[in-house]
Amino acid sequence: MTNPTNVSSDNVGLNSAWRARSRSFGVLAMALAFLGAPLAACSGASGGGGTGGSTSAECKSDAECKGDHVCEHGACVAPAQSAPDAGSTGHDSAAPDSAPPPPPPPDTCSANSDCATGCCHNSVCAVASMCPTPPPPPPPPPVCHNPGQSCTGRSDCCQSGGNVGPHGAVCLSDDGACHAECFYSSECASNCCVKLTGVSYGACGSSAGHTCI
Repeated sequence: MTNPTNVSSDNVGLNSAWRARSRSFGVLAMALAFLGAPLAACSGASGGGGTGGSTSAECKSDAECKGDHVCEHGACVAPAQSAPDAGSTGHDSAAPDSAPPPPPPPDTCSANSDCATGCCHNSVCAVASMCPTPPPPPPPPPVCHNPGQSCTGRSDCCQSGGNVGPHGAVCLSDDGACHAECFYSSECASNCCVKLTGVSYGACGSSAGHTCI
């Protein structure tokens, strides 16, 4: 007959060994779990295609990124839309609708009368100051009287012309008319050069009642 005490002691030893072995496997499993966590983290960081954040650099330049992605802070990201300048209002200050309208084309002309300003300068209507005021026309020559016409002084009588003769004309107070000057009777159409008092020349006139030179 087996000693119950010895059997009980063997069973206790086997149970103790089994429990010790189980604790060893548990400790080893926990150690492997702790070692696997950093490896998993490292594996996720080097994947390049993951969507999660990463603290490890996956690029150094835009050439290492796919498509239109750019390299920012060591990660390939989609390019950000450029924000408008702080001082911009969203409208171009030089927009065509804000520019002043072009000036109207100049009015062409050929004479001063074609322009409202009364000045046509280089075939274009211009301000009046661009056209100098023309000088006034010379006064008309005085109208002289031929021999036989009335007069009040010598200046009224013509001093040249076919009816005057080579010496001009003189106004006689006797009849208030112009007479051609003469020195000889042959110079007068009346064939009488009337002697005048106080002068060296005479005046062509009628011989009736006069002394001919």
